Amino acid sequence: VYFNLSKYNGIPVFLENKSTINMDISSFSNDDFDTKAWINDILKNTENRKENYTMSLVMKLQLYVQQVNNALEETSQQVLASLPKIMRDTKNLQQEALVLKEKMAAVREEIEKIEHDTGESINTIEKLDFLKNMLNIAKQGLHESDNWTVLVNDLEEVFDSKNVENISSKILGMQNSLKLLVSVADYEDRKLQLEGLKNRLEAIAS
Repeated sequence: VYFNLSKYNGIPVFLENKSTINMDISSFSNDDFDTKAWINDILKNTENRKENYTMSLVMKLQLYVQQVNNALEETSQQVLASLPKIMRDTKNLQQEALVLKEKMAAVREEIEKIEHDTGESINTIEKLDFLKNMLNIAKQGLHESDNWTVLVNDLEEVFDSKNVENISSKILGMQNSLKLLVSVADYEDRKLQLEGLKNRLEAIAS
């Protein structure tokens, strides 16, 4: 008595064989498997001993079915046994994903906070710089206003001396000072005042 090793869908099966005829079961897994054609093919060369061979074939098939059932049962048990590990691995992956998501959210929140704080700092710096510039302009305006007043007073004395060169120098100074007083409220009045002094200089020079 001996067994032939066959496979059905990758499952090894040993079939008892009391004759020299091999039974090919590999075609069982084919989509177009034809039961009648397979049986006729098996029996076509056994006309003289068909009855005995048929009984042997039935026993082999029964053994094969039992072995397939046992193999399927074993495979099912292996799958079921591996499920807890698969579930644990899946749970661990889910937990790691949640932890990573929380870390990413924390990083994003920190970045947004930094951007917000930086934005506020930049706005504060810009406001302070603007105020500084305004104070400098106001300070410069006060200085030039005082300088304008001094030049006007000096110019009246110089006009009395009728010294054209000194008068021209004072008027040039007033003209430069007026450029820095363009934003003051009485700019137009100062401009008219300067034009009047220029006219007086032209009258003396002529």
